[in-house]
Amino acid sequence: MSATTLYISGIYNTSTFQGGWACITDDGLAVREFCGGSRKTSANRMSLIAMIHALQSVGHTPVGSHLSIVTDSKLLAEGLGGKVFQWRAKGWRTKTGQWVPHNELWRRVLKLLARFEATVTYTPQPDSESLLARNQFLCKMGQADEHPLRLFVDGSFLPDRRAGGWGVVIDDHGVLSEASGFMPISDNNAIELIAVIRGLEMLEHRKDVIVYTDSQYVCLGAEKIVQRREKNWRHPKGIRVDNYLLWKRLDNLMAKIEVRIEWIKGHSGIEHNETADRLAGKAARFGISDAARQVAAVA
Repeated sequence: MSATTLYISGIYNTSTFQGGWACITDDGLAVREFCGGSRKTSANRMSLIAMIHALQSVGHTPVGSHLSIVTDSKLLAEGLGGKVFQWRAKGWRTKTGQWVPHNELWRRVLKLLARFEATVTYTPQPDSESLLARNQFLCKMGQADEHPLRLFVDGSFLPDRRAGGWGVVIDDHGVLSEASGFMPISDNNAIELIAVIRGLEMLEHRKDVIVYTDSQYVCLGAEKIVQRREKNWRHPKGIRVDNYLLWKRLDNLMAKIEVRIEWIKGHSGIEHNETADRLAGKAARFGISDAARQVAAVA
């Protein structure tokens, strides 16, 4: 039986008094993400709350299953590594008779963990492309007083047919919407850019959106969009920027909406990204199939 991995993080900003927690669960079939926040708390408390949410989300897992817990919280790693059992044996009190901090959360963690076999790995500085690094980013989302809407986009390009499809998943605080489309096109980068545009066109009434894409072309181009506009969408030698009409459309949309474009690694198990990829691929294939049948019928 394969292990389920839980990624656990918590943060706290002493300037804003705002805490954030996040957890990602990966059972080998699907990756699920959760985040939230609280005021006047602590990073340790946020990590424990994230742990509780993660354990509750895998409650359907069979008794005796193995959980691999990966965390950047030293307290959580040390507690799960053995200290929590010492605290319980001593009645949840320290040597001076004080209550162990957050003991009520630790009790819940132990109760939820009782049905599993678990190991813990402490990773204070995760690799930038790891799920734990993404978990740290989700903490910042949970920490915000107002959570932005999330838009996952992807494009699929079939070069032999010069056709592409785009897919969009809108996550409006847990309320999901999906959309996709097909168009003849000769550039794989263009269809990735169209996916962003189509998604934002559905959200012109919103003020705060995070766009997730696995296209480096889109991310790097978005960073240069102001510079390119000021140079009339031309390179220093006067040559037009590739797909400049699409970049102009994206620029107009970004003038209406506060947009942050974030790169995520493709095919890494992030649920909504995988869904957007599947929608884009299906749109590309079915668009071509429909066109082929129409041509055959006419012939």
